[in-house]
Amino acid sequence: MKISQILWLIPDAKNYIFHSYARSLKQLNFQVTLFDYTEQLIKLGINSLYDRILDRISDYDRSSSIVLASFYHDSMALTPEFLKKLSKRIGLVVWSFDDEIYSTSQTLYQAQSAHAIITTDFYGRGIFEQLGIPTFFFPTPTIDLTILPTVKDKQIDISFVGDCHKASRRKYLDSLEEAGFNVETFGRGSKNGFVAREKMREVLANSKICLNFTGSTIPDSILQLEPWRKYIHQLKGRPFEICASGSFCLTEWSPHLEQCFSIEQEVDFFCNAEELLEKVRFYLTHDTIREEIAKAAYEKVHRDIFSLNSLENMFLEIEKKVLKQKKTLQKKEIFRSDYFRFLEVYFSILMAIKMLQNKDFKLAVHLLQKFNIFSFNLRHIYHLFRTCCTLGKLLYKKNLKNVF
Repeated sequence: MKISQILWLIPDAKNYIFHSYARSLKQLNFQVTLFDYTEQLIKLGINSLYDRILDRISDYDRSSSIVLASFYHDSMALTPEFLKKLSKRIGLVVWSFDDEIYSTSQTLYQAQSAHAIITTDFYGRGIFEQLGIPTFFFPTPTIDLTILPTVKDKQIDISFVGDCHKASRRKYLDSLEEAGFNVETFGRGSKNGFVAREKMREVLANSKICLNFTGSTIPDSILQLEPWRKYIHQLKGRPFEICASGSFCLTEWSPHLEQCFSIEQEVDFFCNAEELLEKVRFYLTHDTIREEIAKAAYEKVHRDIFSLNSLENMFLEIEKKVLKQKKTLQKKEIFRSDYFRFLEVYFSILMAIKMLQNKDFKLAVHLLQKFNIFSFNLRHIYHLFRTCCTLGKLLYKKNLKNVF
């Protein structure tokens, strides 16, 4: 039996990538419905949100349908208890996008009752597989089904599109400019400022060398628990977008780069500023080599990713693991870390504030009750205190409005 219907529970309907993949899955003849659970939580309340989701799947053929669930950091509306209840009724697949950062602080607890997991962390799959959960690696680049023509006479020597303040990006960009290279930057903290997606694609297509950085800015709360994560590198989806534009991608190293591309045949990488300068000099003065690599990458990405072959193959494997095997995880109880519990407290208080702003006092109280905010003990008091401190910092930095 093939998967025919998918209910995809997402934290934000405004995020382009969810719509990108929903369109792609529809191209593969899946019936996909996006369900913004954060918006519905604020509008309906926690109890009605859960009832609405369960009501949605009540009409699904359980033998040919699954639920996908995705999360942001701090998006805790779908509790592990509810996800376990959901997984007893229908195949549940957690699709996680930032496991290089959040796998052991968040995804592990949200996915503990899932029948399968899609993860961006190639080498981190083992932690889920040790729980007996089939895990699929997928880098999840944004898929643009509209193919733009490549640019032969590229006008930009070097470009970077993204947040210039993250990790060590500024250091790398400064080293290039100090060496006399002309680098055009776009995005937060850049020369040219933010650009819309279509403009971004034009910039990539018109660049001889497109830079990609894989260093991540890890939240302080994660580093306190797992200080080793400051060395984590995320490949993300930008290299695929660069290659799809017909331009050469020079990326900072990441552990699973070779799982996605052939080095020096489809992309190349650097590990430090000296190596970046050396390779930029080489590729700017060896047009033929650079263009041959870009062409090979263009063909690979359009053959494997933008043709939807990789996506289709992954879902064929999910069908085997979720629909055909009917494997159900047997666990006596839901487990949580202390940090995960803090995230729940923090999230529920933020959402309750939003509900109170909408004058939905009853919904706010029900939400706080669902997350046991009124059940006091020493650890809980600590979580409340920590939440107040975090909110105080946001107010001080005038960033609280961004949370909502």
